[in-house]
Amino acid sequence: MRIVVEKVEDAHHVKFSSLYGGCLAQWEGSSPLIGNAYDVEIDIPCVLTWGLEATYSEEEQYQIKEIGRKILVIGKLESIHDDGYAVFRMGESVTLLEIRGIQFSKMVFLKLEINNLILHEISL
Repeated sequence: MRIVVEKVEDAHHVKFSSLYGGCLAQWEGSSPLIGNAYDVEIDIPCVLTWGLEATYSEEEQYQIKEIGRKILVIGKLESIHDDGYAVFRMGESVTLLEIRGIQFSKMVFLKLEINNLILHEISL
């Protein structure tokens, strides 16, 4: 995903914007510069539980935003595997999630309410 760094909170946290919104996230990579664009991979570093942090989304539009102390992420469930791992799409980016008790097999939009989002800088 392509992001723009809006603010550097400290060496490990940035406020960013993207085509889908933005929030405060943990930063993994070289020291970012305010105003610069970066290509990143998104990591959601927790096991999600269906019905709590992960629910069906009636909105079918990719989103990232802060709601209070939580981060709201809406994306598409591409597939779910027997081991509980799911492929989750945010625009052109995909990430693996671990979701307990998921009820869908694939191709629905999910709403995730999480505490932390990690951005890993990548070189294209």
